[in-house]
Order: sequence, then structure tokens, then C-alpha cells
Amino acid sequence: FRNISKNLRETAVAAHQSGEGYKTISSQPELHHCTVRKIIHKWKTFKSALSVVGSEVTKNVRIVQIFKHFYI
Repeated sequence: FRNISKNLRETAVAAHQSGEGYKTISSQPELHHCTVRKIIHKWKTFKSALSVVGSEVTKNVRIVQIFKHFYI
């Protein structure tokens, strides 16, 4: 998962929100469709497409799991 600019990640998320599929999104900025899928999955999980490193990742995963427990 190479370093992808913040602008490119936000563009992919915006395109997904408008209803475009992974392959359609990936053809425009020349990203692999699996990379687009990872960006969208991270956005759905953390509500952010930015890279989260180290202990913040485990902290955010725990918070998401707690909220899912209470709201499902």
C-alpha cells in the first residue's frame, strides 16, 4: 500500500459516495482496483481515508468495535 496523496484518497472516496464502482474509480487515477477497495474500506471503518499509524490504529479499532457492539 504505497504512499498515496490525501487528495487522491479523498477523490476516490467522493467517487464511491457518488455511486461509482471500484474499477471505474481505479481507471481514472491509474490505481489498482484492490487499492481503491482498501481506501474505501479504511474510510468506512475509520471515517477517514488518511493513513493511521501505530497505536492509533489499535485504539481506533477498539473504539469502532465498542460502538458496533452498542449500536447493532
